Amino acid sequence: MKKIKLIQSYSKAYYCLAEDKSCVKEVLQDCKNLLALLKKDTAILSLFDFKTSSIKNQKKVLQLLFSKTDFNKITKNFLSLLVENKRFFLIQDIADYMFVLKDKYDKVLNGSVTSVSKLSETEKKYLKDSLVDQFKSNINLQYKEDKSLAEGFIVRIAGHSLNTSFNNKMDNLNKHIKRNLSF
Repeated sequence: MKKIKLIQSYSKAYYCLAEDKSCVKEVLQDCKNLLALLKKDTAILSLFDFKTSSIKNQKKVLQLLFSKTDFNKITKNFLSLLVENKRFFLIQDIADYMFVLKDKYDKVLNGSVTSVSKLSETEKKYLKDSLVDQFKSNINLQYKEDKSLAEGFIVRIAGHSLNTSFNNKMDNLNKHIKRNLSF
């Protein structure tokens, strides 16, 4: 729980600073580039382990990293702060959470639609327009296919779920029968 609070606090501070300096887009690009770099070379994080590497050495590694990238000044200062505070191990989670914050501030809800077959563009547009109208927010949807549904679809968004699948209808019918027909 404490780790989650730290991630959220650092991310919000980083995001708000980027917003104040009108460089959210650049900072988010830095986050994207940093995540790609850490994914490509997982050993980089071990160089920032405060248990095995001094802050002085970590700062040297950070300077080398800065010389190889074109990070925004805010990102450079933020990464330096994480090293100073022995919190660099949180960087991947912080960078990921920055995109969550962007969606939150832009009032974008992310959701998923699972259907038995691929939806047509017309069906996708109708569904998305209906959800935008319902939630009064911009909506990003991920579409998945699941042949086991037999028919219908499942929409999950903002903690809500709409399940019109055949399987769900059969489950509900079975529950109703068991509840109302006890022998």
